[in-house]
Amino acid sequence: PTRRAAVAGELAGLTLSPLPASTPVVTCGQYVQGALTADPGFSRPGQPFWRALGTLTRSAVDTWLFVVFDYLQALDLHDAACLAVDVQLPPQATATQLLVILHERDGGDYLAASGRSLSEPGAARLYVPLHAFRLMGQSKDPNGRLDLDQITAIRIGWGGYFGQEGEQVGFSLAAPRLAVREGR
Repeated sequence: PTRRAAVAGELAGLTLSPLPASTPVVTCGQYVQGALTADPGFSRPGQPFWRALGTLTRSAVDTWLFVVFDYLQALDLHDAACLAVDVQLPPQATATQLLVILHERDGGDYLAASGRSLSEPGAARLYVPLHAFRLMGQSKDPNGRLDLDQITAIRIGWGGYFGQEGEQVGFSLAAPRLAVREGR
């Protein structure tokens, strides 16, 4: 077999595939004032970016903010190895990780950490393996397993952060994509 040169931001053996179009919205906890705006500074042709910004309205309480991509038809992620998300993080002190939640049609929510701290500024392509998703603590799932053909929303954001009133926590992102093993 011939070796292929690695391309920056890509993992060898994986091909990125877009998901159906979805207009994202922001959802946040009681003590977060959230906003979601277009981010033309990082957008590329065919790949718009959005800027999510949360301003904490109370200190030392559990806070969260997620960008939600809803899908009218359930997604089937069986062919994917990972979800790929392009992000851009500004300099900030927030040490919590970016998280990804898969929401099933029957209401189950499955969580995985992205491996990227919000305190690491710069651009990154995050690969979140589908096998890393686990049922969230408060979530109920009738059959108790992640149904990869029943995904109706993907949420990307942060949670479990106990910051200071007035602190701003932000990130920019493009719509998630599937990372499919070549030859599938």
